[in-house]
Amino acid sequence: GCRCSIDGAIKRSLYFFWSFKMDTNNCNWLFCKCLLSYTSKLLIYNFYLMSKKLNILFATVYGNAENVANNINKIAIDNSFVSQVNELNDVDAKMLQEIENVIIVSSTTGEGEIPENGEDFWNLLDSNPELNHINYGVIALGDRSHDNFCNAGKLIDEKMLALKAKQISPRLECDGDTAGSDAWAESFIDMIK
Repeated sequence: GCRCSIDGAIKRSLYFFWSFKMDTNNCNWLFCKCLLSYTSKLLIYNFYLMSKKLNILFATVYGNAENVANNINKIAIDNSFVSQVNELNDVDAKMLQEIENVIIVSSTTGEGEIPENGEDFWNLLDSNPELNHINYGVIALGDRSHDNFCNAGKLIDEKMLALKAKQISPRLECDGDTAGSDAWAESFIDMIK
């Protein structure tokens, strides 16, 4: 509904502009410039509405997961997505219901726990919201020398599946580095285009 009304407004604005006589002796020219500015803003807004959206969420201790999230953001933008990067704890119940496509990047801390800046998100998932409207993927960062390798990512992935979110790509588990995360993200983005 919104896109149709914007299209109609653009058509009316352009018709008015072209049927309007330019007279530089009065304020008509300034009015038409303002009208064109308004029309261009409507076109940009219309493009935003038609663009695919991708949320990129991360939980990190030392910044590796955030770096991966920022790299994925660049890949998303290069693929004409409207993307947004947030800490997991920035997500509230309202935002969770608005998310359509999401990549979650999480490191693991302590005894296989989710980092502190992801705990609120985990508690939100524990309230068992239905997530069947979400396409998702998880990149788990860890180190095989520790017990519970990539456990935080595993926990989030299993919980998202249990809440009926649609897994687009199998979980990527990175051992001690972030190798493979860019290629995984490109594949994920290709699948949701």
